[in-house]
Amino acid sequence: MLEPLLPKGKKSGRPPTWSRRQLIDGIHFRVRTGIPWRDLPAEYGPWSRAYYLLPRRTPRT
Repeated sequence: MLEPLLPKGKKSGRPPTWSRRQLIDGIHFRVRTGIPWRDLPAEYGPWSRAYYLLPRRTPRT
């Protein structure tokens, strides 16, 4: 009876290639080691995705 009123479980569109956990781990790795963004290892996903996931209110180096 309530099923039509409940939200659907799946999102539409393309599934993400990189999980948020991988990108957050990449941010943590970069902050911990102090490497430039472009030197982020490939296992954490593309550096640009991790960079733009970082909140704007944090200071950038």
